[in-house]
Amino acid sequence: MTGLGIKSPTAAFHMASSSSSSNSSEDDDAPLPFPEALPRSDFLATDFDPASYLSNLPHRHQTLDDLKGDLRERSGPISAELLEPVNSNYTAFLSLGDELRGGRLTRLKDVKVVYAGVSALEEKLAVASLPGKVPAHDADDDDAWSVASSEDSDAEDDEVYTGLVGTSPSKLSGLAHDYCIIEALADVTGRDTPFVTKMESRMMRCRNTLLLDLNAALKESRKAGDKGKSRLVQYLGLYGLLDAEAEAVKALKGK
Repeated sequence: MTGLGIKSPTAAFHMASSSSSSNSSEDDDAPLPFPEALPRSDFLATDFDPASYLSNLPHRHQTLDDLKGDLRERSGPISAELLEPVNSNYTAFLSLGDELRGGRLTRLKDVKVVYAGVSALEEKLAVASLPGKVPAHDADDDDAWSVASSEDSDAEDDEVYTGLVGTSPSKLSGLAHDYCIIEALADVTGRDTPFVTKMESRMMRCRNTLLLDLNAALKESRKAGDKGKSRLVQYLGLYGLLDAEAEAVKALKGK
């Protein structure tokens, strides 16, 4: 057979060994060579535009599922970064909400009290200016805006001189104390609060009305001579309560 020049059939065909076949199968099952992950800094640019950025990326052959998986991998660390400060300051966040809620309610209550106080004082001053008229709520001992009357002797003294002076010292004292309470509440609420700023004009009118009544009562007590001395001293004290000492001096001088 050798002399005829016939070659062995194995010479024409090369049978792949087991090792070579295994290598080829591994190459077929290997994943595609995906490019590296996009740097996060690219997305933080101020002029970042998603469409132009994706169109300019070279050799991006990822499928939609691959992109979704990449997005999930990136969103996980970002969510963890956001949750970390929330968890570490959870108690502080809760207390902050309570403080803001409580502060708002407290401010609202203060505003309502100031409004009610000014309205009540205006009503008292309006009724007190009418001769022979007494506000119905003046007789209520539990009135939040009335100040307890002074000694019984003062009340008796007021009754003795009802015809002498239009407004008694105890009544003017109660009105003056009401005004001082309103001023204190306005300070607590905040003078820069829009509501308090709007109420300033009404508060000033109440103060001016009080001073007019005090001036008239002071002049009447001076005319009464010795009988009006005790009342004169009480009226002068009310000027000091209203920080209106200068008005008292003018009234004493007859100006």
